[in-house]
Amino acid sequence: MLKKIITNIFLIFFVFWFSFSFLSPTTIFLNPFLAIMVYLLMFSEIEIQALWVVVGGILFDFFSPLPFGSFLVIFCLLYFGGSYLLERFFTKRAFSTMLILSLIINGAFLLFLLLESSLLNFFNATPSFIWSWHGAVIQILSNLFFGMIMFAVTKFFTSRLRLNAI
Repeated sequence: MLKKIITNIFLIFFVFWFSFSFLSPTTIFLNPFLAIMVYLLMFSEIEIQALWVVVGGILFDFFSPLPFGSFLVIFCLLYFGGSYLLERFFTKRAFSTMLILSLIINGAFLLFLLLESSLLNFFNATPSFIWSWHGAVIQILSNLFFGMIMFAVTKFFTSRLRLNAI
């Protein structure tokens, strides 16, 4: 288990480095971490999911202009909401489940960022980013595309997944 944890911490740092080195200069809304979170919710055990949420949230908080702890709280809320939806409503591991869950988690992430920006603006603090519908659509579409690629790769290596049925 220790080897799995160390490997996942290395992967978290790699995804974080990739996100901030290559995707951050183009736009703040490209975030593959959310697509990976959806993938892990569907296909990994709870310890690995919690590791990704906590370490990823802390790393994003270190380099974010938002108040410290914002990303950690947002990622934890998304994780608990996503796992609840997977337990109660989306019981089958299908392609449509991954797409719907990805849409819900990305939409909730953007909604939390919009609410936090509005709250900071209300208290006369400087908002951390400029909200745009264009950026939100880019993030949702890019994460859907990234999720489709991850699902296709997983489907290639295992036969337990389905392409139909929610």
